[in-house]
Amino acid sequence: FTLWEKARIPKWILASKTLKPLLLSKAKAKSDLSKYAADPNTQAKKSDHDSEARRRYRRHVGNVNKLMLVTFVVLGNAIAYYLLTHPMPADFPSYFGIKVPAKFDYQGKILLLAKCLSLFGVMFVIQTQLVIAARASSKSIDPITKANSVSVELFDRIFINSLEQFWMFATALIAWTFIRGDDSNKLEVVRFCAVFLVGRIIFALGYILGTVTPYTTFRSLGVIITFVTYGFMFAKTFGAMK
Repeated sequence: FTLWEKARIPKWILASKTLKPLLLSKAKAKSDLSKYAADPNTQAKKSDHDSEARRRYRRHVGNVNKLMLVTFVVLGNAIAYYLLTHPMPADFPSYFGIKVPAKFDYQGKILLLAKCLSLFGVMFVIQTQLVIAARASSKSIDPITKANSVSVELFDRIFINSLEQFWMFATALIAWTFIRGDDSNKLEVVRFCAVFLVGRIIFALGYILGTVTPYTTFRSLGVIITFVTYGFMFAKTFGAMK
């Protein structure tokens, strides 16, 4: 102990056979700790070790993300192709509350397109409500004066991406319906909408998982299903596929 520290310790504690050894061991531990903290070489070694551990972790996460991306690209193509070509039951549209017109003329095509595309109106309403709820539950309630929180940014990006992909899909769906659609394949309109909706749901769930885990490629599965869906429709429409 220093003289100043001894002066602050009551004499009865220093005279005690029980308490004095405890004080001495505590002072020794404190002294050892101060030496350890004051040693620049020890601090540098600890910092280098932590930096190397972080680098190894980042490399591991990067490698896993790359492997997952390749896997999801292959898996997404396989899932989309299966859903787009596998035979479906005749009452499939009833699963979504859609009644297919008996006659698939221009009026019937417009009516079926309106029914199918209205499903995505519901999707956008739900996504908008999620953005509003995230903004109301954070400090980002005023987007002009407050920076976005993680939750607001997350649902914002899901909404914007879905809106961008929807216009591509709607264009492909309308083109296919009026160019290739007839009484023999009118159920395909409902199938295309269902597969696109599956892709959007998987994309949204993958985006959410990417914010709570270090693995950010989950959403790529939904992206691939989305791309393959309207790519398949364009290819069918303009004769690249039978």
